Amino acid sequence: KARASSKRRSAAAKSPRGLRIRSECLARLGRFDELDRDAADLPAPDESLDSAETTSDLVRALVVRSRIDPGPAGQYEILMGLLGRARGELDRLDWRSRLAEAELLLEKDNPEEAGEALAETLALHPRLADAWALLGRTSIDRFDFARANAAAAALRQLDPEHPLADLLDVREALVRNDPAAARAQLDGVLARYPDLPEALSLE
Repeated sequence: KARASSKRRSAAAKSPRGLRIRSECLARLGRFDELDRDAADLPAPDESLDSAETTSDLVRALVVRSRIDPGPAGQYEILMGLLGRARGELDRLDWRSRLAEAELLLEKDNPEEAGEALAETLALHPRLADAWALLGRTSIDRFDFARANAAAAALRQLDPEHPLADLLDVREALVRNDPAAARAQLDGVLARYPDLPEALSLE
């Protein structure tokens, strides 16, 4: 029984979703050697994937890995094609494929189209904190502070002390060249979440 349970856990860890979660964790921990070794477990991106969720998990895992290895030539076009199939054929209401598309577009420095993908994501899942945070960061990078403030406000509707909302304020203060305001806001986040990677990187 214990061996069967272990096999199920092992299979789950090597599923596209398990690999995506593990990739994100290893990247946040800075364990890039392990992230690179794990790439052997990632299936080749092709049209055999049978669900929008599986497709988006695989794409998001490959996006994380692309930060240390861009992959073979043409991979971006292949992944965008898979996401187009996921939302066009497999599940027209799947928010995950839109989020994966936004992340992929941001990796390719295309914030305008990423913002459109994030707007579609939030239309399908308006309480998705990761999408609001990405929309806020993208808006700040484009100096669209009104939209960034709206994203922070949406996060605070989910949680009045949402750290991602505070970090958007920190980023905006830095872009506005107000390090004192950024420092004050950041100190409050670090007091509550001293090990939050994004807060530490902003510090």
